[in-house]
Amino acid sequence: LIMAASPLAKKKYNLHNVMRARNLPSKKEAPDLMLVDPHMNLYIKRSMQVLDIFRKYAADEDIHMYSIDEGMIDMTTSWKLFGNDPYNVAHKIQKDIHDTLGLYTTCGIGENPLLAKLAMDNEAMVAFWHYIDVPDTIWRIPKLEDVWGINTRTANHLRRIGINNVYQLAHTDPAILKKEFGIIGEQLFAESWGVD
Repeated sequence: LIMAASPLAKKKYNLHNVMRARNLPSKKEAPDLMLVDPHMNLYIKRSMQVLDIFRKYAADEDIHMYSIDEGMIDMTTSWKLFGNDPYNVAHKIQKDIHDTLGLYTTCGIGENPLLAKLAMDNEAMVAFWHYIDVPDTIWRIPKLEDVWGINTRTANHLRRIGINNVYQLAHTDPAILKKEFGIIGEQLFAESWGVD
């Protein structure tokens, strides 16, 4: 089982996290792709070191660790302290992490945490997703499972009721979604519009 794929490997070979090793491209198709054994203690150590770098840019109350390898920083009012625009600040943080730890990172910037997470998950390196761009970003995500919060089971249920992509989800009567999924149906509808 592949637990984590590097951002560059994801882009170059269309890989994703949590996939089977048997589904990797062959050595002939991907001669530079490396499969390495996990080192959980090192992973935890690097996670803590990345968190320490985040603390150079934000107070603890503005840092929200989502998992061992994902975190969000609310820089709504503070990014101006570190650069001319949010992209500049994101690149600065990425460079700090790379120069200090040798790690490549991706960064999603958004007008809310959902947009930031979707930008990070669906684009390479740095992306900024705005509400106004929802038709050109969220609605064009190719697979339902590529939306944060939609697992395979939910995606299959959506497909059974005729919803095969995020655009269709966004244009489904919310009452139908609530009937099928309960409160989660309302959340799915809101997410398809970029609202968290």
